[in-house]
Amino acid sequence: MAQWSNLPHHLLVSIAKLLFVLEDFTVFGTVCRSWKSDAIKENFTRTSHQVPLLMLPKRESATIREFYNLKKGKIHKLNLPPLAKEKLCYSSLGWLKTQKFTLSSSASFTSDYIVMIHSWGKFAFWRPGDHEWTIVDDAFGKPYHIYSDLTYHNGQFYAVNASGHVFVCEMEEPKKAKMKLVVPSSIPCSS
Repeated sequence: MAQWSNLPHHLLVSIAKLLFVLEDFTVFGTVCRSWKSDAIKENFTRTSHQVPLLMLPKRESATIREFYNLKKGKIHKLNLPPLAKEKLCYSSLGWLKTQKFTLSSSASFTSDYIVMIHSWGKFAFWRPGDHEWTIVDDAFGKPYHIYSDLTYHNGQFYAVNASGHVFVCEMEEPKKAKMKLVVPSSIPCSS
């Protein structure tokens, strides 16, 4: 009996390119390791009207989250790190999160991405395979702790605080990630 994991690369790429719904493409990549290696964004034919999955309220498990597919009327379960008890109000590249967050690249197309969140002056990030969020060291303290926004550009995460200072997250050593001031504010502070 033939093994699904032994299908030739060119055949898997051909199948992947015939999947037009992001959910189907994502499931394709979960069949086995060899299929996941072909489930990359270059092999996905994206249509312009993708319906997002809605994250349902947490039930009994802290890590298993349910997502509702509006188009198919189905519920899908996904193992995610615990989320804070906040309202759902942010999205990035088709994902919904409970706090302000930014993705380094689309998690739907690659497993090489980082999720960065910030809340109450703290930053944390998570990569696929991590069992917990990694807290980013912010040695600046007040007045830098009130961050207004977070973005990803040219391979780095940047943040701006309420005073207009711009910071970059240095992640050369992931467990020792820290915020570094790169552009001081030109707005004079008043006391």
